[in-house]
Amino acid sequence: MTFCDLRVDSGAILGKLIVNSAIRDVYLDGNSLESEGAMDLVQALAERAELEHFEREELTKRSLDGEAVTAMSSLKAKERGYSAASRTESPGAFDSDTGSKKSTAKKKKGKKKKKKSKDPPGPPVVGPWARRLHLADNGIDAMGPTGLIGPITCTQLLGTLLQHSTCLEELDLDDNLIGDLAGRQILAALEARAAG
Repeated sequence: MTFCDLRVDSGAILGKLIVNSAIRDVYLDGNSLESEGAMDLVQALAERAELEHFEREELTKRSLDGEAVTAMSSLKAKERGYSAASRTESPGAFDSDTGSKKSTAKKKKGKKKKKKSKDPPGPPVVGPWARRLHLADNGIDAMGPTGLIGPITCTQLLGTLLQHSTCLEELDLDDNLIGDLAGRQILAALEARAAG
């Protein structure tokens, strides 16, 4: 939707649409979203990306805790199994009833049949999968109603999106006068993403 004369109000609507659908490429170059509209658009994406980041961390933490518990319980079971086996039976022990050696032969395991029928894969998960976000020439500068703080707030949200989104590959803010401070925020977010 490049050069469609989209205004500030369109940002929130487009943000909700992108978050609740499988849209991957967002080209909004040459519109008039300004800082406010861009903030509304990016805020929906950033909140969802941050939520998914925390969910991934929780899942990783739970799986690591579950692996630790499983490892400890299997270690304890092996220790109990060793001590019980060493007390009750040693190789070459005699059966007191028959006076002969106990049989320690292992039974042959039969081959298990594999199930050939697979369930069809389910539909893809709906979520913020924005891979490309182009906001070039949208008037993201200090001239809008939000004044000097507009570009800084907008780039803070973009920084949150950059840090937490696993899908975002391309961001275009060309021909927007965001300023040095906002540019440094984007750079810091990119460095944090590369580090983590």
